[in-house]
Amino acid sequence: MIDQPSSPAVACSLGAGMQGQVDRWRSLLEGAEPEVVDGGLQYLLPIAVIESAARVAADEQACCPFFAFDLALRGEMFVLAMRTPPEGASMLAEITGQLPHTR
Repeated sequence: MIDQPSSPAVACSLGAGMQGQVDRWRSLLEGAEPEVVDGGLQYLLPIAVIESAARVAADEQACCPFFAFDLALRGEMFVLAMRTPPEGASMLAEITGQLPHTR
């Protein structure tokens, strides 16, 4: 029988650098309206910021591996979906300034 990997702990390892990461997210998402999706939020953003979004999301994964991020291209725009287990909802709210609600 193959052991299933356990889910990562809902914890951030960034410590004192957390505020800088929060500032990067808030800058990226500034002016974008969140849409509630199962387990999180998604944003429609201009394609010009996709590299920045991918970089910030990858950095977030390094310190908070319980987050899941998806990027979907939509012509001149892209969708950034951010999901977390229910225990991580407050951390998602911290980085986005929006509280997700599970549908």
